[in-house]
Amino acid sequence: MSAMEPDRSDDGGDDFLAAEFALGVLPGVELAALARRAEMDPAFARAVADWEERLVRRRMIWNRRPDFGREGPGAPV
Repeated sequence: MSAMEPDRSDDGGDDFLAAEFALGVLPGVELAALARRAEMDPAFARAVADWEERLVRRRMIWNRRPDFGREGPGAPV
């Protein structure tokens, strides 16, 4: 399966790709291919938007938790 070919299997393939895309953890070539796919595939674009929304909400929760301390997201490395 390539980034441009939809994965209709039950293993969460498209959802997994959408999450990786939203997180920005893919190599540049794959990221560019998925960006093109999101422009042409409304279902994939919606999956990406859903992940982006989840990640934004999670980030807001992390930022409010006092017990997260210096080990949470955005902590210096």
